[in-house]
Amino acid sequence: MRTIQLPGLNILRVLASLYMVIFHLHPSSMPGPVAVFFSRGTSDTSLFFILSGFLLAHLYADVKMDDPAQQRFVWRRAARIFPANVIGLLFLLGTQALLGGVVVNWNTLSECLLLVQTWVVGNEHAMNVPAWSMSCLLFFYLIFPVILPRLVRLKTATLQVGLLGLWILGAVVLPELARWPWGFDPSEWTQHLHTSPLLRSAEFVLGMGVAVLVARRGKPPVWWFRLAVPVTLGLMFFAPGETMAVNNGLLAPFTISLLLAFVNPGPLLERLGNSGPVRTLASASICIFLLHMTWINLFKGWVLPHLHLEWDLWTLGLFLTLVLTSSVLVDRFVCQPLSRLLTRPGPVQPTTPPAPALALVVQPARR
Repeated sequence: MRTIQLPGLNILRVLASLYMVIFHLHPSSMPGPVAVFFSRGTSDTSLFFILSGFLLAHLYADVKMDDPAQQRFVWRRAARIFPANVIGLLFLLGTQALLGGVVVNWNTLSECLLLVQTWVVGNEHAMNVPAWSMSCLLFFYLIFPVILPRLVRLKTATLQVGLLGLWILGAVVLPELARWPWGFDPSEWTQHLHTSPLLRSAEFVLGMGVAVLVARRGKPPVWWFRLAVPVTLGLMFFAPGETMAVNNGLLAPFTISLLLAFVNPGPLLERLGNSGPVRTLASASICIFLLHMTWINLFKGWVLPHLHLEWDLWTLGLFLTLVLTSSVLVDRFVCQPLSRLLTRPGPVQPTTPPAPALALVVQPARR
């Protein structure tokens, strides 16, 4: 295993975040082909899960995951998403109060605060809708320290076959359960199969396995970027609509191809990925996920009506500026300080020096 720098993935994180924002926006001013391109949001969620598994495995592949290390990992990762989740919920409740009142179910609120809403059937999209992906991430963090050492120990050929089988299981076999009405109630289980962290963990583990393979074999060649990006764009433009009600990584091979393209996008894009603005936006990607839906409701329900505006390129630019600026500010001045505070080592207790051993003094014999 060898560690390599991957600044191109900062660009991919930013692009994936912007894509999800526009996917949830659906402004009517979009031309037809652009609207089609931004209608593949379920595939973007798959990219988010695969990319998360890839980045974490890349960072921790050489870390010995004993019990203390596992506890530190889970706590550090939880401390990264919980502050952003709380800020997102407060922003949502404040916006609801502004737009006409707040109705809170305390059981649902507690599930959303603890990020376990996807762990049960029925509340997957409760309150702050995009937070369901953070709920899945929390589950992924719990299983990551257990799975990673076992992936690292696998031989390369075994790992490749295992990843192929995992993709077939997660993207084809398990979602087919939603088509069996004699086994599940579609009104409840179809959505849960899409958001269940146990089922979506297949994509996360796929990302982990790909990171192990890259660490062993190195970056793909630069020409892969020139091939994978046009193919992915063409797929998003010309492929038919969602082929099934539940998309659990069905397009994962294309997603992984796109990820590998940004692993080695060339010197120019690597310099861009290392630039301050891109790294700042990449760090704020979690806040972008958790704030943008509330910004959409606030913009549609209050900003546009009060300013007597409609969706156009100017208002779309204003909306994106507000989302990105607020997310960066919240990440930098609220979430990151809280995360550092939560993960700060406790004060070192002074240790009492051991008492000196009693010395046996031998008096010289007098003559």
